[in-house]
Amino acid sequence: MDKGMDTGAVYLREYYDLPTDITTGKLHDWMAEEGAKHLLTVVRDLEHLEAIPQVSEGETYASKWSREDINIIRELNIAEMTANEFCQRVRGLSPWPSAQMSLKGETVKVLMAEPVEGSGDAGTVLHVDKADGFVIAAKEGAVRMITLQRAGKKAVSAPDFLNGFAVEVGESV
Repeated sequence: MDKGMDTGAVYLREYYDLPTDITTGKLHDWMAEEGAKHLLTVVRDLEHLEAIPQVSEGETYASKWSREDINIIRELNIAEMTANEFCQRVRGLSPWPSAQMSLKGETVKVLMAEPVEGSGDAGTVLHVDKADGFVIAAKEGAVRMITLQRAGKKAVSAPDFLNGFAVEVGESV
């Protein structure tokens, strides 16, 4: 038993290729399943496995987020981010604490978005389609909104979101 947090030897290490569209929530669930499988393997084969010391060089401690940290991290301004940066932040904060942006003065959670081809004034709605949702220009590229959630409502697809929230081409967000 080692002194410190998560400093003991490693008995099994696996590497994974992460899908580019995976969210923190999906990654958490996937790694929980994989970790359980590997834990059983280690327990079963412990006497045949080599204990590999962890390297502490370059490690950092990540403190727990405060409410203030969360409020700063989750508020996104698409006009100041590239399409890839925006979508990566959305995936990293989904489902909790969730990314947020302002649409017509209302705070809306963005639970899934994807970078798409497109250009225009950053922060401007480029395309609206009741069947496909809507696209907003980023600092570089554009973002198609996929899943959104208004305060007090359930998460919905972008086309369903448009049924109850008017978004128009040319609007700034």
